[in-house]
Amino acid sequence: MAGQRTLKKESSMIPVVALTGGPCGGKSSALSYLLQKLLERGFYPLFPSESPTQLMTGNLSPLTGAFSNRTFQRAVIKTMKDQLETFQQAARECTHPKPIIIPDRLFADAEVYCDSLEIYESILREIGISGKVEARDGFCDGVFHLRTAALGAEAFYTTANNAARRETLEEARIMCERTLDAWVGHPHLRVIDNSTDFAGKLKRLDQEICSLLGVPVPIEIEKKYLCAPVDITKLPVKVQKININQSYLYSADPSVVLRVRKRGQYESSLYFRTEKRYLGPGKNVETEHRISATDYETGVHFQLPGTRLIKKDRHCFIYENQYFEFDVIPIGDKVIYLLEIELTEETQVPQLPPFISVLEDVTDDERYTNRAMADLSWKA
Repeated sequence: MAGQRTLKKESSMIPVVALTGGPCGGKSSALSYLLQKLLERGFYPLFPSESPTQLMTGNLSPLTGAFSNRTFQRAVIKTMKDQLETFQQAARECTHPKPIIIPDRLFADAEVYCDSLEIYESILREIGISGKVEARDGFCDGVFHLRTAALGAEAFYTTANNAARRETLEEARIMCERTLDAWVGHPHLRVIDNSTDFAGKLKRLDQEICSLLGVPVPIEIEKKYLCAPVDITKLPVKVQKININQSYLYSADPSVVLRVRKRGQYESSLYFRTEKRYLGPGKNVETEHRISATDYETGVHFQLPGTRLIKKDRHCFIYENQYFEFDVIPIGDKVIYLLEIELTEETQVPQLPPFISVLEDVTDDERYTNRAMADLSWKA
């Protein structure tokens, strides 16, 4: 049985689920579909609209020659931020018990359309976002990327249903890949491809979002594999490297595991506190929320006696429309290599990347949990 854990947010936090993808990926239809499905499941979905289309239909567009691309992209990013803050405030005041926010694109999408990373990050700083990492990881709980119809469903690709869409088939494929690349590194990224008909595509999107939200049974399925050493620089895929420091804290309840985590990239870090409550073999309820750097440093001072700080380099990449995380974890005089993937169905069989040598499936091996490896007495 695959290792399973639930993902559960603090009751005071409003889930934010970003919907992104390539041109003609089906976002508009997906939003209508999700409205019905989420209402049926007791949620109240709120949908900040796609900022580029909103601005361009209002004649604020670089295509008119009246605005530079930088001016337009700043307007896009600022509109995204203003919309998100407006919807978050409204969600906090919502009389419905379970609001959820589903933005049609979010900040990382804009990176693709800026003329350079430097321009993108300068715009972010102007509007109060520290940089690429915070823009990608700091504002949403999950990201769901709908593949363009130009990749596997070419007969259905069209520009007729969006006045702002002008991409050819090849341009749509390129933009789809670049948009996906901009989101690689987010802790919860899923790719919804065109391997089924469109109805099946929407159903898979619904299943993935339900898995994140814990509907109907809040269980997330994770597979974990022990691997041979790998030269990361020779991997035939684009990789985002994340540096993770993780400390386990004292808990008065033996069924609860507490940890604080620092997640850094490009000299920028985000911080999280997680409480994991044991329910039974392989099943846990996990509650996580973002904290300040000061709270993280304070937490580290209360590290559980007999444990070590876990430091690992996490390498995130896409293979065959699957989101993998490859961890390199030095422990004492050893280095542990673990490949992980999260699934939505227990019967799902992942297509493992052939360029990584898997030694053993350790999904059910308690020795390879982060908590076990944090013990000073740990041995492989």
